[in-house]
Amino acid sequence: MITIPQTTRVQSLDVLRALTMALMIFVNDIPGLGDSIPHWLHHAAYDEDMLGLSDIVFPLFLFCVGLSIPFAFQKRLERGQTRIACFGHVVERTIALLVMGLFASNGYGQTAAELGLSPHLLKILTVVAYFLIWNDYRPDSRVRVVSLLRGLGWSILGLLALLYVRQPGSDDWVVNWGWLSFSMPSEGRYLFQFVIIVLLCAAGHWSRRSRWIVAVLLYLFLFKGADSAGMVGLRPGWWQILGLIGWTYLLTASCYLWIGPKVGWMLGLAGIALFYSILSVMGWLAPLKNYIPGNGAFHVLSFAGVAAGLWLRKYGMPQAYGQLSRRLWLAAAVSAIGGWLAHQCWIVSKLQETAPWVLYCLAISFSLLALLHYWTDIQGKAAWFACLRPAGVATLTCYLLPNVWYALVSWLGIKYPAWATVGMGGIFRALLFTAVIIAATALLGKLKIRLKI
Repeated sequence: MITIPQTTRVQSLDVLRALTMALMIFVNDIPGLGDSIPHWLHHAAYDEDMLGLSDIVFPLFLFCVGLSIPFAFQKRLERGQTRIACFGHVVERTIALLVMGLFASNGYGQTAAELGLSPHLLKILTVVAYFLIWNDYRPDSRVRVVSLLRGLGWSILGLLALLYVRQPGSDDWVVNWGWLSFSMPSEGRYLFQFVIIVLLCAAGHWSRRSRWIVAVLLYLFLFKGADSAGMVGLRPGWWQILGLIGWTYLLTASCYLWIGPKVGWMLGLAGIALFYSILSVMGWLAPLKNYIPGNGAFHVLSFAGVAAGLWLRKYGMPQAYGQLSRRLWLAAAVSAIGGWLAHQCWIVSKLQETAPWVLYCLAISFSLLALLHYWTDIQGKAAWFACLRPAGVATLTCYLLPNVWYALVSWLGIKYPAWATVGMGGIFRALLFTAVIIAATALLGKLKIRLKI
């Protein structure tokens, strides 16, 4: 198989990921504009037969997740890592994404009200903890300093988890771990918390595997959240974007490591996932519903992305452009035709995860990759997208930064000018906000602050 040399960077992959991230920031900033902007910019309603701009972004991201897998594991295997070691990396990345998704999905507002804290403070503290734990520290960084910072990050998460355990209306600290229940006076609670925090700090000096064991134990036994009835156990509920990406990545990457770089198998798995998704929408898989987030729809996009990544790795050089182009455009055409046929039976709905939505988004993904590859890797126009590059290189950093800004805006009571809250003024504000976030991501990158899992 002809393979792109590792010294050659596939520009279209980074550009597609950066463009997707920029669109995600933009569409997440416009919901408050309501009917003052064109309807097609918003998400479609649950029963609405429409594919809005906001309905395309997450599928594009899942496609990019699959697209990156062949390149990422090719590098690891060429460095001498075993497939078992690569699978360990997959599990670590998945757990990191699930931890972030769990924190994001469990009622900051009610929890904060029960604790007498600001929900915005809780949001900011969690993001700070993420950066302390998963920052891409320089290779020459002192091991002791890095361990201390990561231990501090785990301590923050652990402290928040322990705070969530306290029951409202009681001075006693009640622990209910299913098989183990007990209570202690509030003064004893602080000693117990201190011991847990010290252990978490020590985890920064343990092996990476030990740190993940601590993370799993935190989820299983310590995390608590709140709802309108008071303090309750942490519930996965909706896993949020990061958690959904984590579950999708786990299955897709694991299958790739097990099967190997075989395009036919990846397309076959995408077909199986589509069939599963259709059966789920038809109500034939009710006992299994929600055991696979997205009911197979998300995996269609990620497995198809893996196939596209294998094509890109094999035919990505200029002399083989025709072979790559034919495959990508054929895949786009087949997806579009399949979407049209499925549309005769079901509406296009992201919220219902219908087959037409999946297939139309897949057609858009293949088409965008084909266009971007031609412009960037063949015509050498990658400089056109240079301003977006930080969003493609430090994607997770770029995704989390808006959460900090939104928390600060609400906490400090910052108000936008009236013109920036409606219509074209609001769209301009969202575009400007997207540019500022990407610029901030670039600045943090220069300061060696970048999330990497």
